[in-house]
Amino acid sequence: WLFHDVVLPLSSLMPHIMATVLKDVANYSFSSSSADSNKDSVLKMKDFHCWKSAFLLELRLITTQATTGERTQSRVEIFAHLGAADSESCVASKMMTDSMRRLAVSAKGEVGSGGCKIWEGGYKLVLQSVERAINEYKSQHSQDCGKVEREIVCYKCLTRYHHDAAATLNYERVRDKTNRNETIRCQRGCIGLDSAALCGIAGQGADALSSQVAHENSVKPSKGGSFKDLMEGVVLVGLWDGDKKKIIYVGSGFIADRKQGLV
Repeated sequence: WLFHDVVLPLSSLMPHIMATVLKDVANYSFSSSSADSNKDSVLKMKDFHCWKSAFLLELRLITTQATTGERTQSRVEIFAHLGAADSESCVASKMMTDSMRRLAVSAKGEVGSGGCKIWEGGYKLVLQSVERAINEYKSQHSQDCGKVEREIVCYKCLTRYHHDAAATLNYERVRDKTNRNETIRCQRGCIGLDSAALCGIAGQGADALSSQVAHENSVKPSKGGSFKDLMEGVVLVGLWDGDKKKIIYVGSGFIADRKQGLV
């Protein structure tokens, strides 16, 4: 969440968010583990650490297989931080001005299926709780902050650039593109972003794409040629240093296009 035109320090915002998150997670954990609950998964809160402008929440998602009765456990860590543009821990801070504040809520857990276990393991619940807490704060302290915009940080940017230079995407636009099954890309050119990882919602083409991948994986590879024929395509590749007039690195490769000299 990006807070525009902050007049005063948001001193009471984080305590309100922490109290709301703690209450909602505790209530959900109690309801999911009660004897009357028919849910196949139970959410347990293990640790909750809080600081002046941040908190770290550790959860456990215990899932029971309907057919075998086997129980599996996955761990989810959720970290939230409220920072200014000059904060070293603030993500995407290069696009912020001095009057802005950014509240970033991130999660870490098991990958796969668009981070399904992360979203079900408390991340979705915490985001909803934070959203409600911010709306309550805005209604009571409208003079302290101006416009509040919900954004998503590009996860590919976080792996390619410094975290302060990562691009952001508008949350509502991402959801709209997901519903229309459109390609999602960030301002820095990262394309093919997974909507399930970004907002917890799989695109309409996800099933078709999964079927296509499964079909491609089921296709049996061709027998290929003989060892002698294949060996003719393997070449040694040398890196020539024009200044030193010698080969400074040697590796191996294969001929991709003999006519165009592509290796």
